[in-house]
Amino acid sequence: MACLGGLYKLTSIENDNAYIGCSREKNDENVILTLADDVIVYNMENNRTVHSWRSKRGEHFTSPAIYCDNSHEYVVVINNKIIKTFQEDFAKGKRFTVNTFIHKIVYHQKSNKSYVVFEDLTISPLEDVLQNPKSTTEFANKHLKSCQLLDDSFHIISNKDGVVALTVIDVASGTSSSKTVKPEKSGEDLKLLGSCFNSNNKNLVTFWSDGSVCISGDLNDQHVEIQQVKKLPVHPKTLLTVAPRGLIVSLADDIVAVVHSSPTNKNELTISAVDLLYGSVFTCHKSPTTASAQVDMFDGYLLMIANEEISKVDYSAEAVTLFSVAHCQQKATSCDNTDLYTADNFYLQAEAAQQKHLDELMGCKKNVNKMKIWTELWDSLVEMKKISLFSSGTISLLMKQLLNEEKFKLISKIINTGFLTTRISPYLLDGVLKTSDTGLLMDFLNHINDVSEQDMVKCLDHLLLSDKDVVTAKQEDILNKIISLPNTNSDVKEALTKLSYQKSEALLKFLCTILEKSETLQQDELMYKQVISWVSNLIDVNYANFITYQDSIEILVKLQQVVSLQSEYMEEFRKIELFMMTMENAKKLKSKKPQDFSYKIELMSI
Repeated sequence: MACLGGLYKLTSIENDNAYIGCSREKNDENVILTLADDVIVYNMENNRTVHSWRSKRGEHFTSPAIYCDNSHEYVVVINNKIIKTFQEDFAKGKRFTVNTFIHKIVYHQKSNKSYVVFEDLTISPLEDVLQNPKSTTEFANKHLKSCQLLDDSFHIISNKDGVVALTVIDVASGTSSSKTVKPEKSGEDLKLLGSCFNSNNKNLVTFWSDGSVCISGDLNDQHVEIQQVKKLPVHPKTLLTVAPRGLIVSLADDIVAVVHSSPTNKNELTISAVDLLYGSVFTCHKSPTTASAQVDMFDGYLLMIANEEISKVDYSAEAVTLFSVAHCQQKATSCDNTDLYTADNFYLQAEAAQQKHLDELMGCKKNVNKMKIWTELWDSLVEMKKISLFSSGTISLLMKQLLNEEKFKLISKIINTGFLTTRISPYLLDGVLKTSDTGLLMDFLNHINDVSEQDMVKCLDHLLLSDKDVVTAKQEDILNKIISLPNTNSDVKEALTKLSYQKSEALLKFLCTILEKSETLQQDELMYKQVISWVSNLIDVNYANFITYQDSIEILVKLQQVVSLQSEYMEEFRKIELFMMTMENAKKLKSKKPQDFSYKIELMSI
């Protein structure tokens, strides 16, 4: 059976920036993530973005980007009909427009060739298409649902006029065969939601609008007969709004992961592991919002796309047996926490005593001294140099559990280790802000090393009161800390667009008071530069508002006076600096002694 473990956030996505797919890159540790507006090369080992490219306004990526080893180029599809090839400079790439809508471009590693799969069920080598792109026929419909390259054949699922068909096309010969796909007992309004091939590539697994998970028989038969394995709860208003991909993926030979409606709440989406032998279901993750959720699989990595994030999911899978099914069902009924951490690699490699500590921390039993348990666990991890806990999904689930239980003293202690990041625990800041505990917030800012510009502005939004100009001493310390954090101007400007005008004005007033304390700023040049940068970004973002609203004139006049005074100071300092440099150079010239040297005179007669 399979169990899904902790989530590890890779990147954030905007609401309208839909997930398209993923593919391999030239480096084995990298993966190419394609969104509607962005292509991101992400390093899975170092957990960082290597490259990113954004589409032009009015253009969207419509197929997963790929990397071609033979041409050393990235290839993307724009607006269904434009192929763009480039190396690392996206702006200098070449564009080719075809007549037929493109479903996707697939790289065949065995032959080191790339193939274009068109929506009219034709397949052509990428090189041939680029040489003569207008040779394609006019076709502007989208019937294909999925395409997988298995061994040396393309397996394509299409849905035209309500008829679902499987088409198999051989790469070498180009021969094809097509077969209809339909459940044994199906209604007239039954729609295909998703499909995949299980890992042994012998069976087609389909997911239908009535919740049926079905598996096919022999794919060599003229009509592919499929049998229902399990029927999952489906609420059409929730599930049918999900993007037409990513509702079902294969985890192992006889196990699939399926996105479906929650059995208890039709507004929630659930991801469950379904075994194809006995039909047992194990619910693993729930999406807390009505937003769509998707799953994708690439090179052993399971990705979850939900709540405006792309996350890597730790999972474990074993051969399906009656014993494994019974074991998972027992774990499901005995564990209060539905998010299973026991599939995490860290947990599997931990000592028995450490696993016991984690079980106690993740449990929901009352009268358990979790502070003491964490201290013992942390001491053992430090002694054995196993700080890898903070690069695993286990800590993400643990922080989520502690936030739900409001164990804020323990959360503070974990934060103070200095190893926790917002990438591991993306909801940590929201939990900290809900407490209104300034001490806990200061711990967060002091010890979390990857605070983003969005999180900085979120903290400012929480602290600033638009109807009060006075801040407490603790709030002032926190505001100073936020201003001093490293950032980039472009990201700060983007984040400041989400801060209201009233609070932007309050922040500008606070920054103005800092600039007035010139004697303290001169001692901290970095802080001085940070304050000036924040002031510049605030004015840039709110320029129109500051000009339009009359109540902002007072603060702008005050800021002008402060800046003018600072400019006068700087001008005088420059004069003094020039005078001191002149004196220093003159002193060097006076102290310079002539060098001793010898010479001789020779007389020559001609």
